Amino acid sequence: MVNYYPFWVLLVVLSLLASLGGFLWAYRHRQFSDQERARYLPLRGETGSESCRPGQRISGEVVAMAAVFGIGVAGLLLTIVTVFFADMGARP
Repeated sequence: MVNYYPFWVLLVVLSLLASLGGFLWAYRHRQFSDQERARYLPLRGETGSESCRPGQRISGEVVAMAAVFGIGVAGLLLTIVTVFFADMGARP
């Protein structure tokens, strides 16, 4: 029998670390400082930011978030592939 729990535990731990990193980034950049304005944004019809214009350079934050997403997807795929192939090798 193959013990594949460590791969899932590693995936959960890495996911929690990524979530904590994102929260700390948001806290340091004062994303939670103006809750009164944020509460009514959906009702005012305001757009978030103008950084979505075509032809504009991609910011470092977008690249960092894409990298975190890519690492998460790679970790999930690695875990699934490892578990799948380990189960196939264990079958008689």
